[in-house]
Amino acid sequence: MGLIISGGLGFVVFAEVFAYRRMRGERKLRRHLTLHTRVVFQITAVLILVSALLIMLIEAFNIFKGHPWYEMILPSLFLSVTPRTAGYNTVDIGGLSNPALLLIIALMIIGASPGSTGGGIKTTTFASLIALVFAQIKQRPYVTILNRRLPADVISKTVATVALYLLTVFMASILLEITESWGTPHQIHQGTYLDNLFEVVSALGTVGLSTGITAQLTVGGKLVIILCMFTGRLGTLVIAAFLLGTPRSVPYSLPEERVMIG
Repeated sequence: MGLIISGGLGFVVFAEVFAYRRMRGERKLRRHLTLHTRVVFQITAVLILVSALLIMLIEAFNIFKGHPWYEMILPSLFLSVTPRTAGYNTVDIGGLSNPALLLIIALMIIGASPGSTGGGIKTTTFASLIALVFAQIKQRPYVTILNRRLPADVISKTVATVALYLLTVFMASILLEITESWGTPHQIHQGTYLDNLFEVVSALGTVGLSTGITAQLTVGGKLVIILCMFTGRLGTLVIAAFLLGTPRSVPYSLPEERVMIG
């Protein structure tokens, strides 16, 4: 778990922490850690602890049934850490209940931190999205995190990243459903959508967890999963920018007009 968390923090965070400790050791002018590093540490800690607690509560009467509470702590912590970047498992993923699988899907979508070895939308993107939602609810003119205001371009990139990632998940899920259940009624394939969704999100987040259906996928389904892994490793924004070509500056501005949202 220590290696998984370390790999998911990002090299930028490690470089800053080491530089900070060196400056303190040399008794030079002290400086605070950047907002990026503080957000990464806090969101990582919250995701691990909250997810572990939820997994313990959800699986207390399933895979942990009959075990004392202290034997649930380590596997719950492991399950809260591994979906965000690694893919190792100490319990049977296919034996988890549906709420636990949905929680793991959410963790895989969030993923690791920028500049790390993991995938997903990234922890800082998730934190920025939550801050944006709270700013809109409180009707504030700007978005703040830890007493710092986020620039408009960061907010725009946050919304674009999340929207494009979820759109990719949706489209890949449709393709996998087509390859696995084309031409058959829903009654025959009831209960398989969550497995397929789990497979898509795991591949797109470059995680590697599975409920056990990978080997049973058709050739077309396996190609969809391969494409998801390739897209997840490069990044949805990178793929979209490549497909759209070189950006061109617009030598004019258009009149502004509002639309209703929500």
